[in-house]
Amino acid sequence: MTRRRKWLLALGAALAAAFAAVVAVVHAPPVQEAVFRRAAAAIERETGWSLAAESVSLRAFPARLSARGLVLQTGGRTVLAVDALEARWRWRGLLAEPRRIESLVVEGPTLDLEALPAAGPDEPSSDLDPWRTFEIGTLRVSGAAISGGALDLDVEVAGLDLGGSLVGGRAEVAITADRVALMRLTRALDLGRLDLEAAADRGGVAVQRLSLAGAATALDLVGELATDGGPTGAFEVEIEADIPVVAKWW
Repeated sequence: MTRRRKWLLALGAALAAAFAAVVAVVHAPPVQEAVFRRAAAAIERETGWSLAAESVSLRAFPARLSARGLVLQTGGRTVLAVDALEARWRWRGLLAEPRRIESLVVEGPTLDLEALPAAGPDEPSSDLDPWRTFEIGTLRVSGAAISGGALDLDVEVAGLDLGGSLVGGRAEVAITADRVALMRLTRALDLGRLDLEAAADRGGVAVQRLSLAGAATALDLVGELATDGGPTGAFEVEIEADIPVVAKWW
């Protein structure tokens, strides 16, 4: 073996060892936690939104981000809390256009819509096109809870599961929820179980199935809403209600 070849082999081994050391350091939990804290601090300085997590783990190969105990706050109120999150991607897909996440799994999210800050009248609109900017190969949400309201009406959704995707400018979702309820003052109207199947793109929304089945009310809806050139739509709706029960609730 020539001296030149020995030097090349030694250099290659040194570079491989250095790369392995960098990967080991980057994957070390204290390093990842420090990076997350700095990123969260930068987000809070720029936006006023606070992001915290019990634990965060990032793997470069295969690419995966997992986190537990995520909490997103603004104005001292918790907007979103997530038990666990895992995202997987290929670097080639993430760095290309549109940015692509292969799979996103969210467990136990709790969303408080009333904690969202109101948009200011002079707040500029975004030029971001969500239909073409990014893709999600597989989206799965389990055990979600959502609450929100306006005036004297509040809505509560419990046990929500969602499966879907956003690929090629088209979103498809299938949603079920164990319970949907309307609250007025201290009175609750149980709307029952929710089942929804729908698809959407830049041109509009197609609802293949929307049903709510409660003890006092029932709703079945299918139809399409087009948004190009002004909103137009066609829907078939069936509604049943126990009028005395609904009137007493109101």
